[in-house]
Amino acid sequence: MKNKRVPLVTAFLALGVGFLLLLRHEALYHSVSIHVVDEFGVPVADVFVSPFQYFNSEATEVWHHPLEKKTDANGEVSFRYSQLRGSALTAWDEGHQRMSILEFAPEFESRFHRGVLRRACKVDLTLTCSELDDIGWTNSCVETSSGIRLLSCPTKNGRREFTLPSGCYQLVCYGDSVHSVRQPLFVPDESAQWTVAPIDMKAVRHKLLEGQLAPELREITHWRNASFQKISDLQGKVILLNFWGWWCGPCRVHIPELIKLHDEFSPDGLVIVSIHIDYDHKADTFDELDEMMAWDKVHRWNNRSLPYVVALAAPNSQPYREGSTQTADATVVKDFGVIAFPTDLLIDSEGKLRGSYSREKLLQLLNESRLD
Repeated sequence: MKNKRVPLVTAFLALGVGFLLLLRHEALYHSVSIHVVDEFGVPVADVFVSPFQYFNSEATEVWHHPLEKKTDANGEVSFRYSQLRGSALTAWDEGHQRMSILEFAPEFESRFHRGVLRRACKVDLTLTCSELDDIGWTNSCVETSSGIRLLSCPTKNGRREFTLPSGCYQLVCYGDSVHSVRQPLFVPDESAQWTVAPIDMKAVRHKLLEGQLAPELREITHWRNASFQKISDLQGKVILLNFWGWWCGPCRVHIPELIKLHDEFSPDGLVIVSIHIDYDHKADTFDELDEMMAWDKVHRWNNRSLPYVVALAAPNSQPYREGSTQTADATVVKDFGVIAFPTDLLIDSEGKLRGSYSREKLLQLLNESRLD
């Protein structure tokens, strides 16, 4: 009799698990209704409701979020629960310059939400960098006080404008050539336009070092495929410094391009030095790194080993600059001011840092080295 009860208990457990999964499925896919009204509670039709805004003054077309919808004649629109949890919706009545923001916590349960439109404010923001002639590409993002991102506004000249209702937000700014900045953003009530005080951002070190001798590679623990350990040993060669990590998806996708560059240009004097950054001691040795990259070797490198120089940097967390709240994960990262991965930098045949990699710049430097 005892043996016969085991399948029965198992069946009840399976039934219970199935019921819980059914509840989970229903919770994720049930419909959530959004009701948009004006300040008097009157429903407003033809209001754009979107999980995210994207402002780009340099774009030729207006970008619309794939989930963006318009309210119907009753001022209503619906989304699936799974599309909203942990996010926010922006209701935008462009014709009357009114907005509303509805924030959804990950655990919210209500199926009905009301958004009251308020006067929208056009916010002007300028990012500068007194250390550089050209700040280059930057992006500004606005988040709610709880950290939910509402909008993104990239430009190439530092100036941008975006629209928000009054309230308190968090402003996050970053760029290719500057360190990121996070600060509060206050949009006052009943303002049609608001100008934020210009933000002077700090340049990353490799931008400040352009045209100067490149720093030596400090605190490298292991080398592979290298007959040198200093940049100064490579006088007469053009160097591509690649900063990457096994934990970085875009870095791993980028490796086949580096292999092609090595195959194509190493006979012409190109030396690729790939500096691996390991912040959590999971790849302190090449054996550990090889294990992390085994799938890539088979499926992305055609079973080849990396043909260029690979260096393992010792983890060493430290501020990028004095007074900086951002930290570099290794001394070599700090020395070059690398803030994103992957990053590719070029060093000319005289050992001078010449900026970020592009194929055109690489060809230029190789031609220059042949003329020297």
